[in-house]
Amino acid sequence: METNISSLNSTETEKMINCQEPGVLGIVAEYNPFHNGHLYQMREAVKITGCQAVVCAMSGNFVQRGQAALIDKWERAGIAIDCGADLVIEIPVFCCLSNAGIYAKGGVSLLNSLGMVTHLAFGSESGDSGKLKEIAELLERYEVEISEKTGILSRNGMSWPAARSEAFSQVTGSEYQLPSDSNDILALEYIRAVNQLESQLKIVPVKRVGPGYNDTAYSDPGNIFQSATGIRKLLSEGENTGKFVPPASEKRIFQITPEELRQRENRYFDILRYKILMSDESVFAKLPDGGEGIGNRLKKAVRSAENSEELIGLTKSRRYTYTHVSRLLMELLVETDREMKDPAYIRVLAMNSRGRKLLKDSVKNGRNTLPVITNVNKTLRRLDESDENDRKIRDQLMTEVRGTDVYNLITGKELYKNSDRVRSLVPAR
Repeated sequence: METNISSLNSTETEKMINCQEPGVLGIVAEYNPFHNGHLYQMREAVKITGCQAVVCAMSGNFVQRGQAALIDKWERAGIAIDCGADLVIEIPVFCCLSNAGIYAKGGVSLLNSLGMVTHLAFGSESGDSGKLKEIAELLERYEVEISEKTGILSRNGMSWPAARSEAFSQVTGSEYQLPSDSNDILALEYIRAVNQLESQLKIVPVKRVGPGYNDTAYSDPGNIFQSATGIRKLLSEGENTGKFVPPASEKRIFQITPEELRQRENRYFDILRYKILMSDESVFAKLPDGGEGIGNRLKKAVRSAENSEELIGLTKSRRYTYTHVSRLLMELLVETDREMKDPAYIRVLAMNSRGRKLLKDSVKNGRNTLPVITNVNKTLRRLDESDENDRKIRDQLMTEVRGTDVYNLITGKELYKNSDRVRSLVPAR
């Protein structure tokens, strides 16, 4: 029997939280691409909480795997609005090209800074909010000890993920194991971010349905769920992905051919090789994920690698995972700064009439704790170079402009027309 989104019951999720009061739901997401699982999560979270509006903090043109997004941030923001979001704001590129902790905290802090979001929803493989909260609390309490122990175990030959998991068990003595599933890993970081920010956001885990985050195939012909990884793989093979995504997504991604994806990879690798060859070790050492000789490993590997995947494979080690190296390569192209950790502004990508009203009310009543930006050029012109906070805003915005230029080179888009200095809000749907 074919599964459809509206027929899925939420009994298991409803047991986790009982907060049937009007509010605004916040979601941190990549939507690379927006698929049926994302639609299910959004609808379930609204059903559980009774929230009257949805705000998404969404990754921009690059995602946490260190890859260029399948579709640009403006189109993805518009698709999110078509699928039920009311307001989409951008997570800065320096957060997106960082570890899970910085990425999660960046997204949560942006939602919190709007001054109107009341609930934070996220996918979870376990769906166990009590367990996740307890593990998050232990990670926070023993952060220094776990970090030190992880370093020792890693130097003794364990991979970094395995070392951290073992360190957690040894240091805390907890009956729980650190989750290895992607959504639960991020869930812990969302909870930690809420605690660190002393936020009043209410946690809403939504149990994941269908294949896992990293699964690349799901053979049940009646199933309408597929992971984002699986959808991207199907697209690279020229397969139809229509039943796994809402119509708004399908309209855009059916245009993406295997040949286009190959051209993107070729452009990316050519730019990357040039940048690696022209950079010395000091450049790599300044990157957020750089240091400890990784630049020399890349310089050696780039001379024999035939594509970016092979380059990463030749560079990765027990210390540096595949994803770590992948992020570092994109950091190199975008030139992100390791001192950037907290967003300095709220940048709006798309909104409908309800989102516009929510944002206007928040600003009018002074509830937002960060400035709201809808036009990059106007903002850059008014910034005061003598003001420390304005300089922080300028540096982050210029990194974003640079990142979008790199994205447009990789994807073959026209540089001027698609620049962050030119493009503005997605028109209301």
